Amino acid sequence: MSKYRVTAVQNGGLIPIPDSVTFEQASFVEPTNCCLKAVKKAQISPGETVLVTGPGGVLCW
Repeated sequence: MSKYRVTAVQNGGLIPIPDSVTFEQASFVEPTNCCLKAVKKAQISPGETVLVTGPGGVLCW
């Protein structure tokens, strides 16, 4: 992991982090968004059981 990263931005893809949000909190925006998209796409309902698997590092936290 590096302290800084250079990336190309297209279509206004950057959103400023409000002063009231820590960097640690902001780092969870992208993984949370991926989970919410998956739940919506799979049409998962409350109370259902699911299996989360894969090589990603999100579950290592």
